[in-house]
Amino acid sequence: MKKIEYKVLPKITEELLQCRFDCFNESLGYYKSAGSALEVYDDFSFHIQFTIDNKIAGYTRLTPCPYNYMELNKPDGLSLPNDSFTLEMGRTIVMPEFRGMRLLNLILLVGLEICENLGYKLVIGNESYEAHLKMPKSIGFKFMNIIEDFKMPGSEKGYHTFYLISCDLIRTNKFRELKLNEFKKYFNDNGFLI
Repeated sequence: MKKIEYKVLPKITEELLQCRFDCFNESLGYYKSAGSALEVYDDFSFHIQFTIDNKIAGYTRLTPCPYNYMELNKPDGLSLPNDSFTLEMGRTIVMPEFRGMRLLNLILLVGLEICENLGYKLVIGNESYEAHLKMPKSIGFKFMNIIEDFKMPGSEKGYHTFYLISCDLIRTNKFRELKLNEFKKYFNDNGFLI
């Protein structure tokens, strides 16, 4: 069986920066180099690295509010939850060779479980319209708002559109637990050990 492992890192690694650069440039042309993929938010975030047989397969970043990416870069007049019980989940990636196996769902569910275990009550995030990354609403997220004509810092592609989403960790607790167990079984039935 192939082994899926994840770990929470207090600091982003050079290898993860390269992975993030590769994935975001593929869809959004966001960063100029792997070094430019390092963001100020990385220093006070949790970084969750997923590996399959010791090879990086996916990643997500958890940034405590209120000093998070969306709060500091949002358009004027847009209100977002940004108290000390809220985390932002962002920069979520699945490496190309591991796409199509539903790993994104597992990353998000594990990420939400870690957020809850850390004592947070709400997770906010966004889906990129341009990248067609439809973050699954079926695992507890709900739609909040649309940001159109959003200029991402460092992007050479101009303006982007995002769908803002949130997950109430208290309200979705039992539902997410069932979903996580479903996905663990799904991966186990398909030859993966988590």
